[in-house]
Amino acid sequence: MPEALPPFDSILFVSFGGPEGMDDVMPFLENVLRGKNVPRERMLAVAEHYRRFDGVSPINQQNRALIAALRTELDGLGLELPVYWGNRNWQPLLPDVLRQMRDDGRQRG
Repeated sequence: MPEALPPFDSILFVSFGGPEGMDDVMPFLENVLRGKNVPRERMLAVAEHYRRFDGVSPINQQNRALIAALRTELDGLGLELPVYWGNRNWQPLLPDVLRQMRDDGRQRG
């Protein structure tokens, strides 16, 4: 009888994503609002809110911290699972990460 495959060969961490500087804010908001009928003036007003934080959303750093903590836990348990991170609206974008997982031979994340 063939050996059973482990239930997972990787972990995929999925998030919303956020800008990491003022140059990212408008492209990020365009991704978020794509296909929605939001007036440009409203998008510009929201972009101004990001200026208070130099265009940096805290979510990416929070994600990095969570992934690092997860990596520490996995290592402590002796689990050698790669952890991938993909976002809906900002880099790293989920479709790109899914392609990378496929290219890395991962099928059960």
